[in-house]
Amino acid sequence: MTDYSFWPAALTAGLFFFVLSAHAEDDVETLNPVYVHGDGAAQPVTTEPEGSYRLDRHMLDDYGSANGSVTEALEVLPNIQFSEDRYKPESLYDLKPASISISGGRAYENNFQLDGVDINSRLDPLADKPNSITDVPGHEQSLFIDEDMLESVTVYDSNVPARFGNFTGGVVDMKTRRAGQGPRRVNLSYSTTRSDWVDYRVFHHVPDDAENPKEPPEPDSFKRERMGISVDQPLAGGRGVYLGATRSYSRNPDVSLGEIKDQEQENLGLSGRFYTPVWDQGWLDLGLAVAPYKGEYFIKDAKDSDFSVRGGGLTGNGKLSWLTDRHDITARLAVSLSENSRRSPQHFFNWQNSPSRHWGIENDLAFSRQGGFGDLDREQQRYTFGLDAQRQPVRWLGRRWNLEYGVDLSYVRVIEDRPATSYIYQNGIVNTEIQCRGVSLDCVDGEQFFSTRNVYAAHDLDVGLAQAAAYTEASTHWGRVKTVFGARYDYDDFLGNLNFSPRFRGAFDMFGNGRTNLTFGANRYYGAPLLSYKLREARQPHYTEYRGSVANVVGDWESDSGGARTRYVFSDLNTPYSDELSVGLKQAFLGGIVDLKYVHREGRDELSQQRTDIQEDGFELYRLSNDGSSRYQGISLAWYRTFGRYHLGLSTTWSEAETSNSDYDVSADNPLADEYIYYRGKRMRQGELEQVRYDYNRPLVATVSLAADLHRNLRASLVTTWRDEQRYIANSGRSQKGETITLPNGQTVTESLPVYEDRQRPATWISNLKLTWQVTRKPGLVLDAQINNVFNARTYTADDGNPNTYDSGIEIGRNYWLGMKVRL
Repeated sequence: MTDYSFWPAALTAGLFFFVLSAHAEDDVETLNPVYVHGDGAAQPVTTEPEGSYRLDRHMLDDYGSANGSVTEALEVLPNIQFSEDRYKPESLYDLKPASISISGGRAYENNFQLDGVDINSRLDPLADKPNSITDVPGHEQSLFIDEDMLESVTVYDSNVPARFGNFTGGVVDMKTRRAGQGPRRVNLSYSTTRSDWVDYRVFHHVPDDAENPKEPPEPDSFKRERMGISVDQPLAGGRGVYLGATRSYSRNPDVSLGEIKDQEQENLGLSGRFYTPVWDQGWLDLGLAVAPYKGEYFIKDAKDSDFSVRGGGLTGNGKLSWLTDRHDITARLAVSLSENSRRSPQHFFNWQNSPSRHWGIENDLAFSRQGGFGDLDREQQRYTFGLDAQRQPVRWLGRRWNLEYGVDLSYVRVIEDRPATSYIYQNGIVNTEIQCRGVSLDCVDGEQFFSTRNVYAAHDLDVGLAQAAAYTEASTHWGRVKTVFGARYDYDDFLGNLNFSPRFRGAFDMFGNGRTNLTFGANRYYGAPLLSYKLREARQPHYTEYRGSVANVVGDWESDSGGARTRYVFSDLNTPYSDELSVGLKQAFLGGIVDLKYVHREGRDELSQQRTDIQEDGFELYRLSNDGSSRYQGISLAWYRTFGRYHLGLSTTWSEAETSNSDYDVSADNPLADEYIYYRGKRMRQGELEQVRYDYNRPLVATVSLAADLHRNLRASLVTTWRDEQRYIANSGRSQKGETITLPNGQTVTESLPVYEDRQRPATWISNLKLTWQVTRKPGLVLDAQINNVFNARTYTADDGNPNTYDSGIEIGRNYWLGMKVRL
């Protein structure tokens, strides 16, 4: 484990500077603020020691995706990896933003902020199946913010300032457009894509010995569109109002019981901001973002199974900033509400085909399924207050110090409500003489009755989490060396842990001209508590009931007293954390800045799942533990240059990530670690296999981004990303004879060992092109087109018979978005 024995000294120094600041001698005179506004694009990288990259509005316009997803614009940055699911066919019509890993962190270990407000979901972020019985699809972001609403996005992948907490991956800091900072603008936009504009590849392989070969898979049919309107209106006295609205919608029809039915998704985005100066040296900024999401689905080949999913929510925030003689102070107050809810038929029936339950046999199905899994409501409420202060520079020990400190207080409440008990009926018994005694829900006279049902009892759960944090940072120059000493304390009443996060970073101006800076840092980051597991613990486990018949009369339901049931346990946990060391070089080069750095992280006390044997009370326990661990190291090289209306960016990242478990629902204490397997011609224990991360782990990723005016009215941007091939280890499904073993009774048997093999994800080379044509100036009419995978390259998400590839039989190739914008 990495040794950070110098951290207590760094923290002590930082806290000492904090206390001393109240008594230190002022160094400079307080000046009134000066605001500078302009339309020029800024460089994404600075010479500061923070590992940050900023995409301003110009870069978002050039590299933002036509689908409005914020995370897809981050592809031009280093130390970011996307899931292998990103290029699957379902991504074309799924409105949820693409998930990302930052510096080796899992997707739910990032901190997404909107105008300083945490918009992370503490509901189950891994749930992704719409027709799950106990879960509603979730996401690591509680709101899906449309990229058009934003002024800038800043990503921190290392050396993260102490004002940010609750992450072990990275920070994505989004800022909405500030109101009224320029002339009045009214914008209208519309764009669309559909399945007819996608070049699909379908792979279909029939084994030589197949008697009844299956038909080749067919690509999904879909339509997707996005529209928006915004008004930015300056007011008298330096005030301003911004109002924006967006709508994303997709529809993909599917065949169910011989009929074509639509599955639909819709995400609305409403944004409003009001800005006004107050007092002589203060200003007030108010904001409201509303982003409800809904999806309309059905259970395939099940009658009366339509259900809807609701997500998203709103966040309202206010920031009051003012200057005093010694401080620049900002007070923040925010309220966020989000949900993951389902409206569904209450019960599910797996009927046997019979005269009255005949839709299954009419569609060549073994059963006639009907119904759904019941209503389920989940809601997250978050209330936040923060106070940040930057002190005027002070002198101490012959040095000039810049001081920053603040506090964060928040309360999160998570509610889960299943308003009515749901029954999942199974094992239908055909009996042409059965008498149902007037029971019509789960029994049909003279046809059939159910002998088994799983019971999901009604419940109303309420879990709360109070958090408090304090941070401080002190920065100064020692000759040509800039150092930042910082610390952050976090406490929550959920895990009951007081977590101390030392933060230290610095930069050495090697030649004294500001062009060559050596950066370095040592930091600790603590993750956020996971409330979804606490809900699982409080939830009453489902159980099974049985019944039979006597003299062809259906009996009563009786609970299974001997069957095992599942219970979740969540207690006495440490907060997961990550220790980071980084070193880098920032060099001015050809009008831009080359950013070369190495990041090493050790993840400790990470959450994983332990599964026990059946206990004396008949329950099988799923216990959340701190047995997980991870390791990440990455070397990244990036260079960006913006000159006039042109932009060029180059980034490449080499990385390797190892983990004991992929997420909190997977065991890190592998019960099969001592079991023997067959790998590379040798008999070995399963625990000896490499712990290479399966997803978000391409060893080498390189991106080239270019935006330029091809003509005075035609602008183009091109992003090309190359992802190196990835080796991983998987169970082949075959077996191999092992050693001969003598059993205690003297009998000898030969082992049958599962065969594990190396598999390879091939390299991919994907280019996305965007074209923007300015048709008229006043009013402004712009036509745009985005061509994804412009060279129709393979994504290798489909199985084409190559044993080194995997999954479904369809890939997406070149595909198009077309749109228009009007500026009034």
